[in-house]
Amino acid sequence: MEIDRCVCVMKKVTPELYDLFMATYAYRLPVYDLRNKYKVVTQRGILTRFGVSKAHYFNLMRVAETSLKLMLSQNQCIMLA
Repeated sequence: MEIDRCVCVMKKVTPELYDLFMATYAYRLPVYDLRNKYKVVTQRGILTRFGVSKAHYFNLMRVAETSLKLMLSQNQCIMLA
């Protein structure tokens, strides 16, 4: 329940970070596009869906994870931006 509270805080403070976090961990979407043997895209990845670069995506995920860890360890509302 504590994690849910922290994720709700993330949703209020930075909705775009929340969307990326949920797409990665809750919906388990792939980071990259999935293709079949004919190289046709069968499932769009997070990078394509959100229009972010690989480096920017991994930076945002690091910020989200660090923010959640800080909130859980300090029992406070801290969001890094």
